[in-house]
Amino acid sequence: MPTLPHVPAATVSGTVVSGKKMSGDAMAWRADRPGRLWISEPASILLHMEHSQAKFANDAFYLAFAARDMEHMDALWARHCPLICLHPGWPALTTREEIMASWQRILDNPQQPAIEIYGAQAFDMAAGVAVVCYELLEASVMVATNLFVEEDGAIVLVHHQAGPCGQPPAVATGGTTE
Repeated sequence: MPTLPHVPAATVSGTVVSGKKMSGDAMAWRADRPGRLWISEPASILLHMEHSQAKFANDAFYLAFAARDMEHMDALWARHCPLICLHPGWPALTTREEIMASWQRILDNPQQPAIEIYGAQAFDMAAGVAVVCYELLEASVMVATNLFVEEDGAIVLVHHQAGPCGQPPAVATGGTTE
């Protein structure tokens, strides 16, 4: 498997993510579609997205965020499904164009603090898998929900919401928790 271009390996949720297929996951990076996670089995055979697949996609989302990589951020968001993005303090964004414009502004902002995540948990939802995690920023912790679905054989993001967390769980020694 090729590594993701322009995205360095990073530790996210306690797992080293370098764009390579992770053992046990039914997905892989496709060289011809950078940033997209592709289900290795045909969609008709894969009846249920595994939690590990959604958590891998969540790690890819935060890796693109940390690397300020707009190409991969764009590739992770659905193209045909309805979308919702709720950044803290922003109005609800519901079109792909305004969501991608928001990420462009965030990733281009030199004052945007570095981000790390911990405590990722996956939950089955009617149409996909939601991953809830905590975002560590410079002086705060946010709680985030990211919803992933299958679209055209790829695992994509359809919902992101983050907000301040007044009582976050402690980070385990070593910087991450699972």
